[in-house]
Amino acid sequence: MVCKGDVERFNIFICPKCNAIYCENCARALTDLENICWSCNTPIDPSKPIKPYDKDKGIKDLSKVDIKTPKK
Repeated sequence: MVCKGDVERFNIFICPKCNAIYCENCARALTDLENICWSCNTPIDPSKPIKPYDKDKGIKDLSKVDIKTPKK
């Protein structure tokens, strides 16, 4: 369990990849902030971009990063 909040039967979110358990409030907050599971970095809401938190630089928006493909 990742969340330290009140986790009951119907107010939980379980990560589909690693089965980490979050209360509904934490899952909603994470979706708005980072949108990644703290345990496995899987997107909580696949329809939104992920914004992992970098301790040195704050939140980084990966949807704005230019990714170059290697030459063959």
